Amino acid sequence: MYHNRFVHGHGCPRAAMACYAGFTMVELITVIVISSIIAITAIPAISAISRANLKAASKDIASQIELAHEYAIATNTWAGLDLQTSTGKLSLRIADQNGSNTVSMPDPLGVARPDVFVPGRYPGITISALQNGKPGSTWTAIWFSYKGVPFAGTYTGPDVSSGEFANDAVVSVSSTSQQASITISRETGAVLR
Repeated sequence: MYHNRFVHGHGCPRAAMACYAGFTMVELITVIVISSIIAITAIPAISAISRANLKAASKDIASQIELAHEYAIATNTWAGLDLQTSTGKLSLRIADQNGSNTVSMPDPLGVARPDVFVPGRYPGITISALQNGKPGSTWTAIWFSYKGVPFAGTYTGPDVSSGEFANDAVVSVSSTSQQASITISRETGAVLR
C-alpha cells in the first residue's frame, strides 16, 4: 500500500516552502506591538493604584493621630501613637496621669486596639520618617497630654521632662515614587491638612 508521508505530516520535502516551523516576522512584530500597547496602558493604572494606596495610608495614619489626640482630651489622660519606621507598625497607647504604666488604647467596648502594620494594609507604602517636634531627638511616638498638647516619647510613654514640642511634628509616608506628609501642630496637637 502506498503511504504518503507528506499527507500525514511526517516530513517535508526540502524544497517545499509551505512546510516550515516557527513564526513569520509579521506575526512576531504584531505580538510585540500588542504587548507594548498593553504595557503602556498598564503603567498609569499601576501608578494610580500606588497613589491611591499612599493617599489611603496617609489618611489612616492621620486618623490614628487624631484619635490619640481626641482620646487624651476626652479621658483626661495621656494618649499617643508609636510609629515604628523600621517595621511600619502603628501602636495606639495610653498612659496614666504621670505618663507611665502604658497599655494599648481600648476601643469603645474596652478591648485593646490591635497594632496596625502599614505595609501589610497598604502594599508598597512605608513610614519613611518621623520628625517629632523635638529637634535632634530620636523619639518614636507622638503623645498628647489631657490638654491635647503634643509631646515626644516612645512606646513606653511620653517624655514629660522634655516639655512640649518646639516645632510641628511631621510624619512622612512614601511609596516607591511619591511621598506625603502629615503635620501635627505643636500648639494644638491638631493634624494640619
